[in-house]
Amino acid sequence: MEAMPSSIQAMGAGGSSTYQGLLRADAGWTALRNMKTGDDAGPAPTYVTESDTPLGAENPPAFDVVVCGGTLGIFVATALQMRGFRVGVVERGPLLGREQEWNISEAELEEMVEAEVLSKEDAEECVSIRFNPLRAGFKRAEGDPDAVDTFCPDVLNTGVKPSLLVDRARRRFEAKGGVVMEFTSIDGVSVRPDGVALSTSPSSPPGGKPPASGAATGEEVTSRLVLDCMGNASPMVRQIRWGKKPEGVCLVVGSCARGYNPDTNKSGDIIYANNPILDKGDGVGVQYFWEAFPAGSGPGDRLRHRTLPSSSPKRTLGLSFNESSRDCSKKQRRV
Repeated sequence: MEAMPSSIQAMGAGGSSTYQGLLRADAGWTALRNMKTGDDAGPAPTYVTESDTPLGAENPPAFDVVVCGGTLGIFVATALQMRGFRVGVVERGPLLGREQEWNISEAELEEMVEAEVLSKEDAEECVSIRFNPLRAGFKRAEGDPDAVDTFCPDVLNTGVKPSLLVDRARRRFEAKGGVVMEFTSIDGVSVRPDGVALSTSPSSPPGGKPPASGAATGEEVTSRLVLDCMGNASPMVRQIRWGKKPEGVCLVVGSCARGYNPDTNKSGDIIYANNPILDKGDGVGVQYFWEAFPAGSGPGDRLRHRTLPSSSPKRTLGLSFNESSRDCSKKQRRV
């Protein structure tokens, strides 16, 4: 898990491949399972507040749009900057795409070119593999006579390199005057009659101090509009959903296997299950399924994302990780 130095890892969802990253995810998962709900949760945190005090004509918003969270936010930020808006991106860590491939549809990549987020040359450079078709199917067991497979062409059939994708979008963004504030935490958001003020402070990269380019302690960033692209761990979302547990969860474990026959490793599984619905107790039934795609790292390589859906999970993330990894490895060897 320490194959990549922590200093060059993205800090967003799925960006960390270290053991410490797994422990942080497990701690967050435990907190979610044990959280108090309703009145027992107490008052919600006041991350976003409202004030009648305007920013004022002497302190107009520095940006038209500030995007909070850069790993995915850089794409919408670039599209807006290319249209003449003054845009800033605030990212608590380094603005990096992770090394593991993303799978998207070719049409989605073309839309990024149409939105001027990428040039045609940049988009093509980011592609690591193309394949077809994608299989979807649910079986009660291997050899189920009633099972039907459905094949879906041109869906998630393009593997792209997030590290390049984010880098190329950022280059266009900054070349057009966009501002990236890395290693900058947002401590609070104040909504005013004429804009929004964000309180920021420097955040440290793993094992180091924030660079000089980070925000100064207590620096205020002002904008006409704020976009939340911080994902499911967003403090804004936490405030809105305070005291409410999600109705269901789906744990996902990813892995990569090598040694498949290159002549047959040319299609993928968009969603596939070949085991029965299992009774996990308390009336909870689950059926595990996976996604699997040929990988751009080699003709015999294959990515697999094993999912563990449950409406009332009993295990910690670490235990689920270990269990699913063993199960996934068995299936990969059999294939």
